[in-house]
Amino acid sequence: MALLLKRIFSGACRSRGNDPSEFPGRRDASSLVIFGAFIVAALYSTTGTAAVECSYQRDVHQYRVAGIDSCNMPSRCGYRYILSINGVDRYKSYTDPVSFPYIVDGVKFTRGVQAASYNEQGQSTAGNTYRVTGYQVCAEPLNSAPSVSDTGLVTAEDTSGAIALGAYDPDGGDFHSFSIVSSVNPAYGSAYISGTTLVFTPSPNWYGTTSLTYNATDSQGAVSNVATVTITVTPVNDPPVAEPNSLATYEDTAGAITLSAADIDSPPPTVFQIVSAPNSAYGTAWISGSTLTFSPAANWSGTTSLTFIAQDSAGAWSAPATVTITVYPVNDAPVAQPTALIVNEDTSGAVPLSATDIDSPPPGVFQIVTAPNGAHGTASISGSTLTFTPAPNWNGSTSLTFRAQDSAGAWSAPATVNITVVAVNDAPVAQPKTLTINEDTQGSVALSASDIDSPVPTVFQIVTGPSAAHGTATISGSTLTFEPALNWNGQTSLTYRAQDSAGAWSNPATVSITVNPVNDVPVGASVLKIRTKESRPVEVRISVGN
Repeated sequence: MALLLKRIFSGACRSRGNDPSEFPGRRDASSLVIFGAFIVAALYSTTGTAAVECSYQRDVHQYRVAGIDSCNMPSRCGYRYILSINGVDRYKSYTDPVSFPYIVDGVKFTRGVQAASYNEQGQSTAGNTYRVTGYQVCAEPLNSAPSVSDTGLVTAEDTSGAIALGAYDPDGGDFHSFSIVSSVNPAYGSAYISGTTLVFTPSPNWYGTTSLTYNATDSQGAVSNVATVTITVTPVNDPPVAEPNSLATYEDTAGAITLSAADIDSPPPTVFQIVSAPNSAYGTAWISGSTLTFSPAANWSGTTSLTFIAQDSAGAWSAPATVTITVYPVNDAPVAQPTALIVNEDTSGAVPLSATDIDSPPPGVFQIVTAPNGAHGTASISGSTLTFTPAPNWNGSTSLTFRAQDSAGAWSAPATVNITVVAVNDAPVAQPKTLTINEDTQGSVALSASDIDSPVPTVFQIVTGPSAAHGTATISGSTLTFEPALNWNGQTSLTYRAQDSAGAWSNPATVSITVNPVNDVPVGASVLKIRTKESRPVEVRISVGN
């Protein structure tokens, strides 16, 4: 057993000295003033605050507990009082019985009951300081320290584990707290104790064996031995980590990148899979081995993305990673539109050219790439208009190619213009003629005409005849006959035309006629019949014309 001493109250007061006037007829009278306060604290009982009550009694200073009605003592405890004057203990007393280790009954203190007294025996008390201190003295059994044992904790990689700690204590009934004495290597993880639970959190991806030591402390402050906790972290396959990537390509051009993933406990993954594909309006993507290929939709440019995962050799899949895809715009060449032109023989024709452009305004610049055969005709472009002039009298089909240029300078692929020249009947061409005859002599000339697309014409017609004073003309078949007026000579003319088998008339052609003069023989007078009587003379006048 052990004796435990605990101070439960203390108070002091100071004497002003003897003052017979305050207490007449009393020798060695003294008065004390209340000077301070003390704390009453009883083990297993009430804690309170009270003042020291200094009262006068002849040659005796009494100290009473004020402000505390009662204070209960444990059955195995007693009280001790010490009175000190000017810091020197002068009076000591114990409550009865005070012999230990005997268990005594509790002592109850009531307001007003004398706690300690001291007889000054007529000595001067001026300036003395009096202090009374109360102690609680208890008999207690000796405390035994607890003991702890080695133990173990098993958890999986990347997973916290916990065990309950315990301690053996022969005293029984004590409460125990636990403390880590030497912790684990911080490269392996971290540990802490909450109540009676030890928690260990391994470092990311670490596995293996480590240890720490701990001890226990009971409610009386006794500390146990040090014991070891052996910690085992079992390995777990870590999934790979797919690495984000980016892919850049140009409009209308497929692009490819190599996918990759890291794996802390396996070889680098070689199996990849698309999780979320890009919007199909933007293009298509596929994986072959570790190569990701993206083919953008026609004429699309912009930014899109997809996600993919990787699988390690143990079959674990990674979390998805993102591939950001950028398709840069490229100027699209315009598309020249094929067209056709139909014209009649010997007639020029025109057609507007056109082209489309998905990313520029409609082109306004056009150029002939391959011209038509020169024997068929000629072509030219003005603005967006193509003009074709067929070769004279040619008809049939021909073609040319052209291209268009957009505002960015890109030329289209060539487009074809199919040209059809519709055959048209060509009028014959009447040939000019000359006819020379003598005066008063009829003459003839054979008329003729050429026709490029028909047989030689055989039908002719006088368009404007000669002056009637000059003569008359007629056509029979292809023969023109002119009969000059009597005795007329000189120059005259007429026009005629020819008709082909298709009924087309030629333009008029001229027949120039020359009538040469001829000397006319005299012409005698007409024979007259004269009647007269026989033997009468008759006078006749004769004239000759030429």
